[in-house]
Amino acid sequence: MAGVKVLDLSRLLPGPFCTMFLADLGCEVINVAMPKMPDPLFTWFPPGPARDFIMATVYRGKKSAVIDFKKKEGRDIVLRLAQNSDVFVEGFRFGSMQKIGLGYEDMFKVNPAIIYCSISGYGHSGPYRKLASHDINYLALSGFLSLMKASWGDSPNLPPLPIGDIGGGSLIAAISILAALYERSKSGQGQHIDLAMLDGLFSWMFFSYAVNLTLKSNRNVLMPMIGNDPFYGIYQTSDGRHLAVGAVEAIFRDRLLTILGRVDLKPDMTSPSHWKFIREELRKIFLSKSLSQWQALFQGQDLCVTPILSAEEALRNEQLVARGRAKAGPMPRIGHPFCFSRSKVAVNAKGPAAFGKDTSDVLRSLGLSKREIEELRNRNAII
Repeated sequence: MAGVKVLDLSRLLPGPFCTMFLADLGCEVINVAMPKMPDPLFTWFPPGPARDFIMATVYRGKKSAVIDFKKKEGRDIVLRLAQNSDVFVEGFRFGSMQKIGLGYEDMFKVNPAIIYCSISGYGHSGPYRKLASHDINYLALSGFLSLMKASWGDSPNLPPLPIGDIGGGSLIAAISILAALYERSKSGQGQHIDLAMLDGLFSWMFFSYAVNLTLKSNRNVLMPMIGNDPFYGIYQTSDGRHLAVGAVEAIFRDRLLTILGRVDLKPDMTSPSHWKFIREELRKIFLSKSLSQWQALFQGQDLCVTPILSAEEALRNEQLVARGRAKAGPMPRIGHPFCFSRSKVAVNAKGPAAFGKDTSDVLRSLGLSKREIEELRNRNAII
């Protein structure tokens, strides 16, 4: 993606995480922030390692310019930058960009070929388009949150990650931008991507509807993902750790029962009427050894059984480390997920620019003189 220029006015998580992927892929990303208003995402974490880690991850590989785009001078600068940009990303509520003169129509006038991506909760149409919302609201309205239960009948639980922001927003936005760039390579035309995070998250729900339709006709059918299969679940070990068992296919169930010394359970391993008994037997077996003992026993076996790692342990996981995706240390690093046959992909070592570090360079690229830049700075249009 080298040579593709991205102008990013987004904040919080969905937009910045999307443009992080684009930067990882080689795009030149210029993040534009308002003076004295860095990303509100940082306010969720106190100053220190956690905030530094968020900054080093989400803003890696990007340039940082501070421009007051609510002022006429700042808005004019953004429009001039848009003239030479391939992609524009914003994550404000419906109508916000249009109100200050930076909507799609405004961008189209200066650059008809631009890919303008709007990331919002509910999109630019429909009765919810003006409503304020956050990740928990998209999870709730999509039906996703109702599925987050420890067991049948429990109240919904919050997932520990912003699934709606990332899965419904960032990832689909990045895919949409890449698709729009490909389409433009053939037609020469830009377009407006109206991405609603509720839409993106709801697209995940197909599996749940399929499960519900199945259970209506036969509640005893083999459905590993919903917790009624003892060979697809979580089991505690003697030291309070846990194993994830995903022995869906018969061959893996057979091997597991052989290693556990319970070949007597094999005739009933796919029989719904015996699942409750088998689950209890497996529970007692896994409680008989520590996690490390089970890992030693399962070493080299093809079983679909893995330890449940902590976030800290995952940074040291040999598989992630071998592929250059994780690096532990005082300031951990998480590499991007892309891997291509003709390029070496490793942890992105290029950190983020300091807040506003590239403002002057960005303005000089537009042909502004040192004096003009200083005048803008004196008028508090930039910092």
